[in-house]
Amino acid sequence: MERSARGRGWTRIERPHLILCEGVDAWKFIVAYLNSTALQYDPRFSNNVHVIDFGGNDELRRRLQLCTTLDGFDAIKSLLIIRDSETDPASAADSIRSALRSVGLAEPQQPHVWHRSDPAVGFLLFPSCDLEPLPGALEDLCANILLEDPRNARLVNDIDAFLNGLQTEHFKAAPRFKAAMHIFFSLHDRYVSLKLGEAADAGVFDWYSHALRPLRDFIAEAFEWYESSDDTSIF
Repeated sequence: MERSARGRGWTRIERPHLILCEGVDAWKFIVAYLNSTALQYDPRFSNNVHVIDFGGNDELRRRLQLCTTLDGFDAIKSLLIIRDSETDPASAADSIRSALRSVGLAEPQQPHVWHRSDPAVGFLLFPSCDLEPLPGALEDLCANILLEDPRNARLVNDIDAFLNGLQTEHFKAAPRFKAAMHIFFSLHDRYVSLKLGEAADAGVFDWYSHALRPLRDFIAEAFEWYESSDDTSIF
């Protein structure tokens, strides 16, 4: 996978399946997952997906317009957009559909359902990445992954209690989910000072986590729907 395929230096799309995600942390997290041992049973995850960071949510419309002009876009088989639900999943979904509509691309009516167009178009919302999105962000998904390991569960709960104790009229950890994740990293020598995406690349998360199944299955669905011959090249 092209690990440099993000940011302002876009030149061409080099894989048949394209993912646009919100921010550098999400880009590093998704790239690390696609290249992880948990998905090595299917080389399409590491070889056939091009991941691009589209920046902030207010940049999605402009970045989608840019994507449609890149070499290789006309040959892609699927386009997947992934962003945080934040406080309002319905509003986040509407924002994605509006951006797609503005550039003449298909509009899936709900997350985790592919619009069988050419290219196929879908979107997912962190943290749940499923049909019934929950409020929250990538950090909440990461916390759920950590909590599956009993060795982490007590520490994560202690961090939550610590932040509860800090909450006063004059002080609030904002955004709280980011504060909790960075406290967790700071308590481990290997991950101290790392940002979420960097920690993902360093191996902090269990890529076999049940919490990642909706993300894995939705990407795999695009592979299966458009599978054709033995030649998976888009060129």
